[in-house]
Amino acid sequence: MVLLNLTNKKMQIYSTHLSYTGRESKARYVFDKYKQLYKHNVLDVGADAQHMKEQIKNFGGNYVGIGFGSNIDINFDLDGNSLPFSDNSFETVQCLDVLEHLNDFHYTFSELIRVSSDKVIISLPNCWSLFFKMLIDEKNHPKPRLKWYGLPEEKPIDRHRWFFSKSEAFSFFFKNQVKFNYSIEQFDVENSESSLFGDGLFNKIKSILFQNLFRKDINELGLNNGTIWIVLTKNK
Repeated sequence: MVLLNLTNKKMQIYSTHLSYTGRESKARYVFDKYKQLYKHNVLDVGADAQHMKEQIKNFGGNYVGIGFGSNIDINFDLDGNSLPFSDNSFETVQCLDVLEHLNDFHYTFSELIRVSSDKVIISLPNCWSLFFKMLIDEKNHPKPRLKWYGLPEEKPIDRHRWFFSKSEAFSFFFKNQVKFNYSIEQFDVENSESSLFGDGLFNKIKSILFQNLFRKDINELGLNNGTIWIVLTKNK
């Protein structure tokens, strides 16, 4: 089943009323949104400080975190390396805000599918949105200007390596369904219900002018949208 839902929250299988401002509150957001998928064996790829571990264990799930971190179950370099698990080892595999940091995005993605027996949860940044916000309101953007994409004086510990829109992200997952034998269960984007220029006649006129002066597909870029969320179901 393919569910492309960017506007109607009532159609979503997975949803939450919570919001987040940091990693700990994001863990609560993710758990509340996808908690029905955390009842069995869960692999958290790029688990950072494993903020979701206790929530999932208290819920009855078995949690394993892998990646870099001082407090992590398995310390492991994810970039270009096979995950140290056999096929179909975990009912749920999640990889949140990680793939965009890796040189070998495509291989690690294939590994997520391989070690899952049922669901894969992925989140990705909306890069065009980050770029647009920097252009129009630099004072609210951290230094350097593009944070993960800029050229700082010193080599950063980490950075993003891929720049894409929400439509490109959907195209990637849609076109890989046959190759990796999965289906898209849900694709949703934060803040998808608000328009770029707001409501009202004047704002609609601005939107039309913007599309004609710059690019017709401006709405597809999701310049005011947030994080992209994807749930994949592995075909049996």
